[in-house]
Amino acid sequence: MELAKIFKGAQFVLVVVGSERYEATVDSIACEMSEKKTCYVTLSKTRSALADELVKRKAKVENITFIDAISKTIMKSPQQGPRALYADSPGALTEISMLVSKCMAKKFDYLLFDSVSRMFIYQKGAPVARFLSNIISQARQAGTSAVFVCIDVSEHDGLIKECSMLVDKTIKL
Repeated sequence: MELAKIFKGAQFVLVVVGSERYEATVDSIACEMSEKKTCYVTLSKTRSALADELVKRKAKVENITFIDAISKTIMKSPQQGPRALYADSPGALTEISMLVSKCMAKKFDYLLFDSVSRMFIYQKGAPVARFLSNIISQARQAGTSAVFVCIDVSEHDGLIKECSMLVDKTIKL
């Protein structure tokens, strides 16, 4: 997936992808984004697992700062690092928003949000829309382009419609 095609005419994009292509698509986007300063918000895998995968795919992980909302749910003390920030859980929307704000103050080129689908497990409706609207506002102020990824399943149709109203463009893969 080429970033130029994703962002053509848009700063904020919702990428809706089938579960069978989900991981490969997210990894591909992350690898391309790693050419520049990137903030990767992960609600689905730990920072260390993602970094290992991305290194194997030859991504420039030194350009990526991870906001990890999974590690603290499965271990007491996640591995700290200069490019690792940790939220308590994927449902800790206020905390994740504050961490994104901290990153946006450092002027990132890209924000990758993996995944909107996972967030919907922990929160429903209006709080999710407010959260995403807040994240988009922060990115807009920082001049950061963002991709929000969502799994294409019928249970998420309402979420996808709601999120589509917040972004500049929606791409179904």
